[in-house]
Amino acid sequence: MAFEIEKKYLILNSDWKNFVVSSFNILQGYLSNDPDRCVRVRIIGDKAFITIKGRKCNFVGAEFEYEIPVDDAKYMLDNMCLDFIIDKTRYICFVDNFYWEIDVFSGLNEGLILAEIELSKDNVKFPEILPSWIGDEVTSKKEYFNASLSKKPFKYINK
Repeated sequence: MAFEIEKKYLILNSDWKNFVVSSFNILQGYLSNDPDRCVRVRIIGDKAFITIKGRKCNFVGAEFEYEIPVDDAKYMLDNMCLDFIIDKTRYICFVDNFYWEIDVFSGLNEGLILAEIELSKDNVKFPEILPSWIGDEVTSKKEYFNASLSKKPFKYINK
């Protein structure tokens, strides 16, 4: 069984761009938004994945991800996913021996930029000093979960 351990933050400024080592586009939609069994379909470049996530407790949750045919994923995104499809560019940044994922959202989520750090279960060591571009932690704020953003996009948060 795989586990995902992550923390999520808002971005304060564009200084993160100085640490980018790679980037790629992600299209994703949800077949289920149930917090106990969230099911996501995602296309990244020429690959596609289906992911099943269990409820998180203390920012740790079960996660199962499997590669699927891209045509199947396109069909699911176009015909089977709930609400809105998320379109974002993910930038991978390397800072002080940690990889950060910076998601710059498009479409109805445009204007939202989030940073995530994923930690391994074996070494849940966290950076002692966060990069200067890291803002408020939103790990447990449901409105910033991708599944929530597919139901109520950033454009509509606090409105």
